[in-house]
Amino acid sequence: MLSRFWDVVEVMDEEKVMRLSSDESKALYFLLYASHQKGYVPYHRLHPALDLLLMKNGRGIRVLGDLCQKGLVEIEKVDSERVHVIPEAVREVLWSSLSQEVSVPGNPLPARGGDQSLERTRDFLTRVVLLLTYARRHPIRLTRAGRIHRRQAEEIADLVGASGCDGYDGLTEALRFCWVARGLLCRRMLARRASLHALSITSEGEAWIMLPWQDQVRDMCKTWCESVLREDATFGWLPEVLKRLKPHSGTTVGLLASTFESRFVLDPAGKPIRGRIRSILNDFFRIGLLDEYYPPESPDPVFRLTELGRAVFTGRKIPDSFQWDDTFYVQADYQVIASRTLEPRVLSFLDAVADLEKADKMLIYRLNPRRVGEASEWGLSGEEILGFLGSHIKGELPQNVEFSIREWAGTASGRAHIPFPQEAKAFSLPRP
Repeated sequence: MLSRFWDVVEVMDEEKVMRLSSDESKALYFLLYASHQKGYVPYHRLHPALDLLLMKNGRGIRVLGDLCQKGLVEIEKVDSERVHVIPEAVREVLWSSLSQEVSVPGNPLPARGGDQSLERTRDFLTRVVLLLTYARRHPIRLTRAGRIHRRQAEEIADLVGASGCDGYDGLTEALRFCWVARGLLCRRMLARRASLHALSITSEGEAWIMLPWQDQVRDMCKTWCESVLREDATFGWLPEVLKRLKPHSGTTVGLLASTFESRFVLDPAGKPIRGRIRSILNDFFRIGLLDEYYPPESPDPVFRLTELGRAVFTGRKIPDSFQWDDTFYVQADYQVIASRTLEPRVLSFLDAVADLEKADKMLIYRLNPRRVGEASEWGLSGEEILGFLGSHIKGELPQNVEFSIREWAGTASGRAHIPFPQEAKAFSLPRP
């Protein structure tokens, strides 16, 4: 089943699409839309796959009609075109956890014991979600026949069976914290002034962030915080699911957190912080949660929590004295120079139209045709980009930059099913 899904997304083979059963077609169509809205499936891969589901023998049209009748898909008008989108309530159901029965109006995922075809569909969705979760850490390699390599297939099978689940019941903890991308989640939480109840960094470098979505999660976080988040406590909570992903990855890198001194240090064995763990810390450094310094005669850094970081990681209120910065410099060479305490809404916009080149004392972005073109495909016009830059820039916008953005946005295809997310959507946490 997993290989058939990736056959569709990667190979775009019409025959393989048409061999899908009705339930599989519905699940695939639903998942592709939701995955694109969460950023897991890039636009250039998504659009042909959806076209294939809509074209031959009328099957796609029938599937779309069924989805509309069940309330899974709604028809909206975007730029005078009819566009099929997934309603917010349905997306929240999918984003929360496929193993939970969430009381949302029009919940398309019934409790166990319901319709068997929907049971199979939900089981199929769960396995695809697992594959997407796996693919976020490891690029999926396909054979010429469009099948997943055997070693990776075995790892994915281990992932499915790691928690002893035969369907989706045992996947709650594995799915709950994998849906939202690490960096975007941090910025969303800061934008909403929400609290991180707990943070765990695994040996694979995955940041598991626990949110107060439901009472049981809140209770679990409280218990975990009381037992782990104390002075010299180890951030070594490593779920069995991730242990089996790389059984030969070497020794576990332990990361200690001293909440008394508010700093991150190396583990007692002195193993350096490398790879993805360092990448996570760099992300936190970039958005102003950590400060980095090198102790005397030590080649390895120590990360201290900033005032903002201390508030976020301990769940306290962000101090009133803390001030966001909402301005930046734009240079003639297309560089954008901004503070590390850039207001989250502004930071999210820069992430959408520019590439981050360096994060040190300041953030160094660079505007380029590819990122501006992608933003235009999502429905953000060149004038909107220029308007946003003009409202937050220090000084004047260089004329060559203004001309280039208009040109880059004008040459983009502009063909998008989903408009660029507005502020209300971009910074709203998915909650059932």
